[in-house]
Amino acid sequence: AYETPLRDKSMGRLYRVYPRGSENDVNPKLDPKNLDSLAAALSHPNLFWRTQAQRLIIESASPDAAAKLKALIQKDPNGRAVVPAIYALKILGAADDEIVKSALASTDRGIFRAGLATGSPEIIASTVIQGGLIKAPDARMLAETFVALSKAAPSDTVGKALLATLK
Repeated sequence: AYETPLRDKSMGRLYRVYPRGSENDVNPKLDPKNLDSLAAALSHPNLFWRTQAQRLIIESASPDAAAKLKALIQKDPNGRAVVPAIYALKILGAADDEIVKSALASTDRGIFRAGLATGSPEIIASTVIQGGLIKAPDARMLAETFVALSKAAPSDTVGKALLATLK
């Protein structure tokens, strides 16, 4: 904390600054017992509500959560809800290879990174190596793919693809 004799120690103020004419975010009314409300909140425009919904889904450990999250990803594979849904599936232990492959096929950086964080190095290698080269939408994601592949067991296929990509 900033320490000075001029500091006000009796009052504190919190301000929320909005542009003129803007509306407040709608509170999604998260109900930890209602999986539908939590899944809907994963698409909220405010990151705070998305992360709270993700946390509540994980804490609920509902047996229906994985199916609901997978359906949400398949419904809109490039939507706002995809990244928190993939991470929630990872933590719930329900992320399958198809989810990882669809994430790695995305050009959205957040979804691609979620696929790298969720998939096993073998699945990542089999998905991103195409035609003997490692494919990624841009240079930053290519570097992150190299890091993810470095965690795999040594492989001739990955080594040759890495060398060909670097050339």
